Amino acid sequence: MDSSAKTQHKHKHNEEEEEEENEEDTYSFAMQLAMSIVLPASMQAAAELGVFEIIAKAGPGAKLSAAQIAAQMPSRNPNTGVMLDRILRLLVTNRVLRCSLSSAGDNQRLYSLAPVAKYFVLNQDDAVLQGGIPFNKVHGMGVYEYAGNDSRFNGVLNKAMLNHTSIVMNRHLASLPMALSKLSSWWMSASRYPHIEGVNFDLPHVIQNAPSYPGVKHIGGNMFERIPKGDAILMKWILHNWDDEHCLTLLKNCYEAIPENGKIIIIDRMPMVTPEATPAAREASMTDIIMLMQFSGGRERTTQEFMALANEAGFNGVNYECFVCNFCIIEFIK
Repeated sequence: MDSSAKTQHKHKHNEEEEEEENEEDTYSFAMQLAMSIVLPASMQAAAELGVFEIIAKAGPGAKLSAAQIAAQMPSRNPNTGVMLDRILRLLVTNRVLRCSLSSAGDNQRLYSLAPVAKYFVLNQDDAVLQGGIPFNKVHGMGVYEYAGNDSRFNGVLNKAMLNHTSIVMNRHLASLPMALSKLSSWWMSASRYPHIEGVNFDLPHVIQNAPSYPGVKHIGGNMFERIPKGDAILMKWILHNWDDEHCLTLLKNCYEAIPENGKIIIIDRMPMVTPEATPAAREASMTDIIMLMQFSGGRERTTQEFMALANEAGFNGVNYECFVCNFCIIEFIK
């Protein structure tokens, strides 16, 4: 290959990489638009809690942890620091705050003011101080219980999850066309891989109107009680809805349901320990705030947190196979 041909080939390769990277950013931006209410709500919460004022009073260039900031609030909620940290992480991804890690080596995030933060100084109470889940306070029950009682909400929720899954799974299948052992969304993959038999396992009110697909059997039940047996179990956007205790119960049930050479395939977001001002980081933090508002203990987990869950549930290893649409494919190996 002459030098001219090599240059053209390299240029084409760079263009393809840039187009793929732009597509990832475009997807993240689309999700940000869909969740656009999250940022102003988080900004309002931080301002009313006096976050910016507390950091400013600590002095020029001050860096405080969420726990240090929460200690200066009239909080009755023991989880204020943890909840506040998730809000502050989102503000970092939007360049409202800055973040660095503690020199103690404990991965503790320290927050400081970015230039724009000086325009937000108020001091009132909010739900972060009182505790509780905003969705439950409004509706008197959790999201899934509410979906079981309200057919309209159930339909909207299921359609939203289906549409999102269609986008993410198609992109993942395109990235791993031959690695179905590592990725499979049964109803989307059955036509491509007819030898696979799949079970769609969900709550009874979710699957009662589920359409039929070749090679797919719908089974209703409670994943915290029992999981149908299979060679592999796929869970997309499930663990982030639950606290560690519920996740461990679920993962241990999955462990019992698969053979010795089986695996659990998890598709979830994985925010970085130190948030960055990137489209992917903003989207992950916005989703994390939605978890904070809707689920008790639900959150987006880092690689270290997934590893801790896998170890405690009895799995021997964790593989990170692919990162597409801001989602990572994670294998828990038995």
